[in-house]
Amino acid sequence: MGKTLTKSFKLDEEQYERWEEFINESVEVESFSQLVRLAVSAYVAGDKARDPRTMDKAREDTSAELLQRMNELQNEFDRERHKLEMQNERIISELRKPLKLAILDILPQQPSETKGESRHDIMEWAITEQELSSKLEESKGRIRGILSELKSEFGQVGRYQSDESDEIYWYLRS
Repeated sequence: MGKTLTKSFKLDEEQYERWEEFINESVEVESFSQLVRLAVSAYVAGDKARDPRTMDKAREDTSAELLQRMNELQNEFDRERHKLEMQNERIISELRKPLKLAILDILPQQPSETKGESRHDIMEWAITEQELSSKLEESKGRIRGILSELKSEFGQVGRYQSDESDEIYWYLRS
């Protein structure tokens, strides 16, 4: 590229304001110098772009294309984000499997003779979240989350909340 030259020219205030407004609204043009370079190049090349109506149409077409491309990119981003979320859920599920199996192994089986008995008897044989947390050396919150998952996934997991102590008891239904 050759040496950069600086040239000046005179404009009336009204023309200057129209050009400034055009630049402020334009996506393609960022400065007076760029506007002049583009307009002069188009004029010299005999391009129809020097016609303001054609320039407006071209700007509208470019804006529509940009908007369409942005929508396509947004849709692609949403699909990829969904794929990542699904993959993340699968990974988390895989990581939780050993803990789920350990919890299922520890949960006491509901004795068959307790089916008709008082719910208070559950507190004698069922296990609390705190007890599970201590046995598995995991946080009570994590244990509670996995127990809730197991309850919804695996219908045999039972839950009882004591009115007296607010303690939650868990067990396997028979």
